[in-house]
Amino acid sequence: DVLPSGERKMQNAFIIWPVAWPTCQEFGAEPLKLSIDVTPPADNLPHWPACAILSRARGPQFLVGRLVGGKVCTWRLQSCRTKLASEAELAAKNAGAIAVSDDGLWIAVAICAEKASERRLDI
Repeated sequence: DVLPSGERKMQNAFIIWPVAWPTCQEFGAEPLKLSIDVTPPADNLPHWPACAILSRARGPQFLVGRLVGGKVCTWRLQSCRTKLASEAELAAKNAGAIAVSDDGLWIAVAICAEKASERRLDI
């Protein structure tokens, strides 16, 4: 979409299908849908595509998403995976490679920048 100001808007969407754990009472629940409006960056840096990584261990599930604008967020899902328990922004812009442990306890984000002094790895 193009706004009247000429600014472009895009939308990232993540859909998570719930798993019927034995302790979960929400059988037949609808999938969790995260829809996020983003503004593509106007700089000349190369940008990584949007992606989502879901933790794979038992216990609380974490979803880490890199949006097309380079922003990285993490969401903790409730036990039935149909609702968000919490949300946190890990990088406001310029995120490159991301990695997550199987249990979601550590998350690494490479921050890209034109100046070498601004490049870093956040864990």
